[in-house]
This record gives sequence, C-alpha cells and structure tokens, in this order.
Amino acid sequence: MRTSLHLNDLELNALSNSLSNEAKVLYILHLCQEYTSASQKITIKNQHISALLNSKNALITRGRQITALLLELHDVGLITTDTPINHNRTMNNQSVSLPMRSNMPSTEHFAISVNWQPTNTDIEQLSALVGLIDATYTEEELGEFLAYWITRNEIQLTSFQWTQKLVTFLKKRRFHQPKHHEDTKHGHQYATPEAGLHGDDNVKNLVKKYNK
Repeated sequence: MRTSLHLNDLELNALSNSLSNEAKVLYILHLCQEYTSASQKITIKNQHISALLNSKNALITRGRQITALLLELHDVGLITTDTPINHNRTMNNQSVSLPMRSNMPSTEHFAISVNWQPTNTDIEQLSALVGLIDATYTEEELGEFLAYWITRNEIQLTSFQWTQKLVTFLKKRRFHQPKHHEDTKHGHQYATPEAGLHGDDNVKNLVKKYNK
C-alpha cells in the first residue's frame, strides 16, 4: 500500500546527516512508500530497489551495494533490523523497520490483521481517558479481539481507532472477569495487584519484631 509522502521532524533531522543521495532516495522514495502501520515491517527486495536507483544510470548493480546504503540509514537511526547488518552479505528478503516513522500518528485506514498490535503510548493514553485501571493485556485477550475483527474486512480504521476499540473491549471485559486468577476488584473493575507483601496487622507486627 502506497502512503503519502510526509516526513516528520525526527526523519528530517536524521536525513540532514552526511548520507549519500542514494541512501536518501532509498529511504524517502522506497522504504517510506512501502511502510504501512498495519505491519510496520518492510521486506527488502533488491530487484525493486535497483530498478528505482538505476532509473537513469546503472549505479547499483550488486546486493552488497544496497546493504551499504541500508547500513548508512541504520547508523543514523532511520531503520532497525532484527539481525545485525553484515556489509559483506546481501539484505535481500530480510526485514527492516522504520522506528521514526512508527512514531507518527497514522491516518491510514486498514482492515486489521493477525500481526496488529497497539502502541504503548496510544493504549496508555486511551485507557487513562476512559478510566481503564489496568492498561496491560494478555495474548489471549488480544487474540480474542483480533479473532472477532479479522473476518470483517469491510471495516477499515486507523491504528489509533483500532486501539480505541481494543480499550473499549478490555474495559467491558474487566467488568465481567479478571485477567488473572490473582486479580483483585477495584470498584467495578478487576486489576492485577502490584507486587509486594499484603498482610494483616499480625503479619506486619511479626515482620517488625524479627527485623529489630
């Protein structure tokens, strides 16, 4: 899915570093265009990148040359990889992420996929707004949410809007059942208690006695 070209301040600042023109073109005209907020992973295809960079002259002819360009972008924080970049090896079919782009509020609408996850910032802010005490969630809770919506391809929302739906789902769930067996009820909601000792006065007195 192609996205509109809009660079945020973090990206502009990173691109102002001493990068080669080819590296800048690779980031702006290829990686940014391939990025989607649904998956946030881009698979490197050397053939597509070579076609873009060699539109006028055959400057990039080897996979290691593309790897060198990716390493430039990596060194200034524009991309991250699951495994270290080896300048002697091709990155063809490897995945990269764009951390500075993932921080942008996305207006892109998409049908939810099995790989979707909310950002920590979005879910914490929305939970605070709606009064959800415990903003954390289990894999089972997220899986149940995704299983409901994944078959409804006609529903296309932004990542923020999907997070709104998840928070609403979690809040309704907290009113009816705990997330874990040890969860306690706060008002009408179940929440996981913070780690620590919780005892009556007798226990506290014994602790004081043997700590003297």
